[in-house]
Amino acid sequence: MAIERGATGEFRTGWTLLLAGMLGCCLGVSALPIYTAGVFIPHLEKQFGWGRAELSLAILLFTLSLAAASPVVGRVIDRFGVRRTVAFSIIGASSLYIALAFFLSGLALFYAGHILIAAVGAAAAPIAYTRVVTNHFAKARGLALGITLLGPSLAATIGPPLVSAAIDRGGWSGGYL
Repeated sequence: MAIERGATGEFRTGWTLLLAGMLGCCLGVSALPIYTAGVFIPHLEKQFGWGRAELSLAILLFTLSLAAASPVVGRVIDRFGVRRTVAFSIIGASSLYIALAFFLSGLALFYAGHILIAAVGAAAAPIAYTRVVTNHFAKARGLALGITLLGPSLAATIGPPLVSAAIDRGGWSGGYL
């Protein structure tokens, strides 16, 4: 498949956007937490005595919170721009993960933490990254979006072993950190 001249120029000037978008989609709240949740379950069961169903409910609450926040995020991005919104989201979600690692003491706090991480971190999801890519790419928009959305597949592939190694070194709290 030959790429048109205009598409070549788009990739030449937009490769950093693609890389950032792919990594953002990989490390954002819509992929990494979902694909690594199962790695935490045995360790949290052992530490707190919670069952798999109770722990899995946190992922459902996380997903519902992310879905509810997504339309709001779209409006916030329209108003304040991608860069500021994503930066706030990454800092906020990261801070909440740190808090979860240090202050987790009960199931209600575990659920609340997951709901807040998803809501605050929702802008660090494909919504923002695909917006940037679609604004830059016109002739090769489909290919560019395909490359950007490799991120969640990378999260599914490399996330669980990396988080598992972090848990082996520092326990479940080390995994959250």
